Amino acid sequence: MGKIVQRLKKYVDHLKISTRQIETSIGVSNGTLAKPFLNGKAITTDTLEKFVAKFPDLNPVWLITGEGNMIINKNPNIELKETFTNEFSDGQKEYLKQLVEELLIKSNTHYKQDLLDTKRILELEDMVEKLKQKVINING
Repeated sequence: MGKIVQRLKKYVDHLKISTRQIETSIGVSNGTLAKPFLNGKAITTDTLEKFVAKFPDLNPVWLITGEGNMIINKNPNIELKETFTNEFSDGQKEYLKQLVEELLIKSNTHYKQDLLDTKRILELEDMVEKLKQKVINING
């Protein structure tokens, strides 16, 4: 099974819903995900785009490269509230909160570029697979 397919399967397992339910929710036919999960076949870039669009907490960089976290935390304030203790003054807490908000704004810009880069990588991988098949067919 390809590494991207393995990571996608890991995310699906994390969701704890059936593969069929996911296929329905992203608008693909029965078996579009189930077959690759079972036999390791590739998943089309179109399917991956639909998947990433439907599940925005899935980190596309992790999906493609395995780097970073599987889940993108869309609500960092929850972690901040748990992290802040009485060790910080109110002023320090406010300053840290502003820093985090600035970083989130910057990271969202990078995230959008990462999505575009991921899409291009998937398209290139698809093209490479097609070229491999042509070479195999030519060499018979």
